[in-house]
Amino acid sequence: MKNELQVNPNKFGIEKSKANELIGSLPQIIKERSELEKQFNEVIKMDIESSEASKSAKQLRLLIQKNRTQGINNWHRTTKDYFLKGGQFVDAIKRKEIAVNERMEKDLQQIEKYAEIKEQERLEKLQQDRVKELSKYVEDAEERDLKSMEEDVWKAYLSTKKQEHEERIAAEKKAEQERLENERLDKIENERRYEIAPYVQFDKGNHDLRNMSDKDYKDLLKSLQNAKIEHDKEQEEIRKENERLRKERESEAKKQAELEDKRKAEEAKKEAEHQAQLKKEREQREALERAEKQRKEAEEKAKAEEEARLQAELNKGDADKVKDLIEDLTILKNKYTFKSAKNKKMYEDVNKLIDKVINYIN
Repeated sequence: MKNELQVNPNKFGIEKSKANELIGSLPQIIKERSELEKQFNEVIKMDIESSEASKSAKQLRLLIQKNRTQGINNWHRTTKDYFLKGGQFVDAIKRKEIAVNERMEKDLQQIEKYAEIKEQERLEKLQQDRVKELSKYVEDAEERDLKSMEEDVWKAYLSTKKQEHEERIAAEKKAEQERLENERLDKIENERRYEIAPYVQFDKGNHDLRNMSDKDYKDLLKSLQNAKIEHDKEQEEIRKENERLRKERESEAKKQAELEDKRKAEEAKKEAEHQAQLKKEREQREALERAEKQRKEAEEKAKAEEEARLQAELNKGDADKVKDLIEDLTILKNKYTFKSAKNKKMYEDVNKLIDKVINYIN
């Protein structure tokens, strides 16, 4: 029981006797694998370059796989269902025992797939070598499938990309030369345009300043400068004549302004006298209107005071009558008694109205 008890059942709270029950058919499966291990040790010693090694590795790998899937895995699945802790115990056994199978399977698969792996390694190296060479001429060499090309196709493809690269370099070099020449001509043209800007109004032609020779440009600049000198002389004479005419206009305008100011001053004086007279008349009229208003208000006040005095005299004789009226109204509030709810409500409303009348009288 050495193999099956290498996982300690005490770690899972399981007694040794119960652990032996859980182990069940596992010893027979382990015994079968032991035989396969002997074959494994012989196969891994075989020449890996031989086809026999690949064939034997495949056959033995399938047997070991069967021992794992139909043996250990099947034992694990049926035994684990027994109860939870037993399942945990056999899980531990499975992890340990299945690792032995998987290790042998992996080693045997390496032997089985040796030729395929070697071919894959060759293609990967071929891809890397071709990417390195093609990268001199294109930027996305790593994204292209180069390993699947036949050698003659690859050489033709590489030659084409190399030629395209060289043509592109030559075109870029030519474009750069043209750009530098254009920059030189642009600079010359801008400098010349800046220099003749003060004289451009005297240039009657359409000159190619960009490609004009230095001699022709100097002759053009000299002729424009002379034209400006003549123009400035004429402008100065015109300026002097305009200045003389301006002074004459200003003198005449000053005289007219003085006459206009005098006329406006006389009109303003007359208007001020007229407004003063109107103000005086308006103040006199307003004083008369205020006096008349005060007289009428005094008369109305005296009349109102006399009427109030007379009413007070009359009111003294009515005081007892008013008092009797209030008493009669008060007696009327309790004089009648009604039985129906409707008439009771009506009498309450009448009493409220009587209260309002008494309050009004008071």
